Amino acid sequence: MTVPETIRFPRIAWWPSLLGLASAVGIARYGDVPSVVLVCAAIYLVAAVTGRPATAWIGFAASIPAIGLGLALGAPAVSLALIGAVCVVLVGVGIARGTWSRADGRRQLIGVVVFAALAVGAWLAPHPVLFAVVAAAALVGHGLWDIWHHRRGSTVTPRYAEFCAALDVALAALVLASLWDGRPL
Repeated sequence: MTVPETIRFPRIAWWPSLLGLASAVGIARYGDVPSVVLVCAAIYLVAAVTGRPATAWIGFAASIPAIGLGLALGAPAVSLALIGAVCVVLVGVGIARGTWSRADGRRQLIGVVVFAALAVGAWLAPHPVLFAVVAAAALVGHGLWDIWHHRRGSTVTPRYAEFCAALDVALAALVLASLWDGRPL
């Protein structure tokens, strides 16, 4: 009598990319793109300040209600301000812990300043085309930031960097595509 082989399901090694793509579609439908740009940088601050790359996932989970609050209130500026305040607190904690004395820490500070400026610039854009261009540039820039960190294996886990890169690039494409259907995000 032969024993049947155990059924094995293949491991999906690219689940972070799939999750990133699904997240991009959800954000494009319901989300607040400038807040997402700032969240992307804030999550790297969380990982840098704690010194634990896996905390990026916790930062991502914690960002969902922060973005949702602004959407629920019909005031995306609330989300942007809340996430900005969290960034200021994280910078203060990083100062206290000496995080910014290291090169990688300083890189995260520069990153959050650049991406915060782009997020606010997109939010303040007076025209949908300008909004889309600034938001897409910020997202593509952060996608490149993710890829650089993925290749170096620094600050966040490689899986998180892959997830975030897929989210950023897909969302940038959706933001630009929204211009063609006449309903900019």
